[in-house]
Amino acid sequence: MSINFNHEKNRTSYAKRQVDETWLTKLRELVNTNIKKVLDIVMVAEFIQKR
Repeated sequence: MSINFNHEKNRTSYAKRQVDETWLTKLRELVNTNIKKVLDIVMVAEFIQKR
C-alpha cells in the first residue's frame, strides 16, 4: 500500500501519527535504544523498493 504524502489530506499523516504505548514497551524489550539508532522500517523498505 503506498501513500502519497504530497496529497493535501495525507500531508501531515506521517508527522502526526501516534504510537501505541505497548508497541514502544515491546520495542524497548527487543532493542537497546541507548546504543542503536532505531529506524522506521516502512520508510527503509520504501526507499529500497524505489532503487
